[in-house]
Amino acid sequence: MTGTKHTTYLSLPADATDEASSSVGYDEYDEGPPSLSVSRSDFSSRSSGWMVLGCVIAISIAGLNTLLLQLKLHQIKVPSTALRYPSVYVGLERLIRNESSPSWPLNFEHGPDFLGVVDQSVPHQPSSGEPQMILDSDRSLILQYIVRDFGLENCAISSRLPGPEVDASPKFYNKSGDIETMFLWSLETPVDSVLRSADLTWSSRPRRQTLIGSLNLTLDRDFSPFFPCPRRSVQTIELSLACGSPGCTMEFWQDRSPPKLGFYIIQSEV
Repeated sequence: MTGTKHTTYLSLPADATDEASSSVGYDEYDEGPPSLSVSRSDFSSRSSGWMVLGCVIAISIAGLNTLLLQLKLHQIKVPSTALRYPSVYVGLERLIRNESSPSWPLNFEHGPDFLGVVDQSVPHQPSSGEPQMILDSDRSLILQYIVRDFGLENCAISSRLPGPEVDASPKFYNKSGDIETMFLWSLETPVDSVLRSADLTWSSRPRRQTLIGSLNLTLDRDFSPFFPCPRRSVQTIELSLACGSPGCTMEFWQDRSPPKLGFYIIQSEV
């Protein structure tokens, strides 16, 4: 007959239970072992550091790209002459006009799109851009005209300089010294076509190409020889005094308001 074994479990004393709990190293209020808490804290701080560093790098790259784009835009200059301008005169090139056509030849006169004075004695001084013009042996007048309309591609420069008996107020025209003639030069048209007063000086003015002719300043109105002026081109002209003696001066006021006084361009069919 087999005997039955009985196992007897004895409860630990209360003091032993407390010692076992305390030997683990943390109580019921701790979130976990100290090593686990420290690793979570380190991971959080390291993640924040990497995020800040990434933001700084992204902002720096964006700022650098913006700066490079601005510099590139400043360096790129597209000349207006390189732009495509579709013709607004569709079909007019098919018309045939000659001496038998009504109002032959068509022509019209208009003022400059830019004018400014450059001074040889101060070669780096910008043009003032004021409507009051003072010319002498050192100062020249730079004019620009944009050729308008269709089929009027022969041009001349005209002078309108009324005598003292004509009331042109508030405009005026005066000259002193031995001065009777003014020379006209065709200049190279700048790459960006239209001049600006702030950039125009004696040193930076466009180079002379050809001598167009001269104007008689003793007449109320005179005309230069005609020269070709293609449609939509920009004609840049320099006017200089032919002083017969030192001290000659010419002063006048020119703007777009009437009456006409100064220097204009005539566009004609012939």
